[in-house]
Amino acid sequence: MLDLIKNKNSKKEAAKRRGGITRKITELSPNIKNSTITTISNSDLKLLFELYDRCFFKNVFRDSFKGKFKFSLSRRMTKSAGKTICPKNIDKINPEELVIEIRIGVDFTFEGKKMSGILYNINKRATVMVRDKNGQYSDKKGTRYTKYYVPLSQFD
Repeated sequence: MLDLIKNKNSKKEAAKRRGGITRKITELSPNIKNSTITTISNSDLKLLFELYDRCFFKNVFRDSFKGKFKFSLSRRMTKSAGKTICPKNIDKINPEELVIEIRIGVDFTFEGKKMSGILYNINKRATVMVRDKNGQYSDKKGTRYTKYYVPLSQFD
């Protein structure tokens, strides 16, 4: 089995693989037609995950994970920055019944500063939650976030 922690790629190799993923997603997705994403669906997130699994992890999730992944984009903002990705009682769950939620991380530049956060929603612009100890929003673990509305052209 692939050691996910030790699996490292050079920047050049990662860029090459991401380029392949871009070509494939624009070929297979009914919504994404070029590298500028203006519309995205849950099925697109699933396809992206499958392509990353294939290109970066040699299908380790497809071949080894017996549970299910849930892919979703929220249509509206709540006070929670996200949901629990993996159940706390994972060791007691039958592998076939395990459901893991996938959240998408993004990088962007805001007022000259490079930011990283969790993609929460995409419409004409993206809603991104960025960790901030003084942020207005918090998740179930108490992690604080600030919400940014980011034009799609701003993503790195």
